[in-house]
Amino acid sequence: MDNDNLIQKWLNGELSESELKDFEQSADFEYYQSIIKNAQRFKASNFHTVDDYETFKAKKLVAQSQKRGFSKVWMPLMKIAAVFVVFVGFYLFFLNDSLTTITTTASEKTNIVLPDASEIVLNAESSITYDKKNWSNERMIQLNGEAFFKVAKGETFDVIAEKDTVRVVGTQFNVKKRTNYFEVTCYEGVVKVLAGTRQRILKQGDQFVILNNELTERKLNNTKPYWTQNLSSFSAVPIQEVFDEIARQFDVNISTENINNDQRFTGGFQHDDLQKALRSVTEPMNLRFEMSAKKSVIVYEVNQ
Repeated sequence: MDNDNLIQKWLNGELSESELKDFEQSADFEYYQSIIKNAQRFKASNFHTVDDYETFKAKKLVAQSQKRGFSKVWMPLMKIAAVFVVFVGFYLFFLNDSLTTITTTASEKTNIVLPDASEIVLNAESSITYDKKNWSNERMIQLNGEAFFKVAKGETFDVIAEKDTVRVVGTQFNVKKRTNYFEVTCYEGVVKVLAGTRQRILKQGDQFVILNNELTERKLNNTKPYWTQNLSSFSAVPIQEVFDEIARQFDVNISTENINNDQRFTGGFQHDDLQKALRSVTEPMNLRFEMSAKKSVIVYEVNQ
């Protein structure tokens, strides 16, 4: 039986049980059914009849024409898009293959030597990323967290901390980038800081701090960051930032109950004993703490 007669008998419900079974297993059966369903969807009434064969045949030709039109227009574009996706995939693969990322966990610090012999000390819960293959052409570090740098003399050395940039040639400096907090301290040489619309040239002993978008500039006497000597030091920072640093250095969870987390703290704590560190911070602020469970601390006011 030719194909047209087969379709006409199917539309009229005249196929035998064996013919219907064979027709439903054919490769084009779902395609023919979709034409019927799409035609029924646009009828004004819930009551409908199946199109006669000539009407069905006309709709089939229209559908095939539309399908060919779609292929003619979109297939070349889809091929171009596929080539583009493959190209981007290869580019990202080889780019990422040249990137080195080093990350520290809570309570961990690590020392890093870069290809030009520049040195980095990375603080807890921090990370750096740099392009090891292109290092001789572009000395650039992506920083998340805090790190102390001893930069070998050479071409420009950039530290990118989100949208902020620290630029040097050969010097020693510290960069700290946490939530709503950006700090740069120059210990040797000269550092250029680009923080949004703010630009500063820092010399030895200069410190640049942006806290909640407020700028503070200080003079320091120390020759390296205290945290590299296992001591965290703060000057008029919100108490929550101090508790966050304790959590990073001791790998604990610290929660506060009904205290003003924006009150400012000046002082520090050693990294060798958690309870001593907590007392160093809570007692001057008239606060108390409890070790509620393993690696969990609750801080509250004394008068509660």
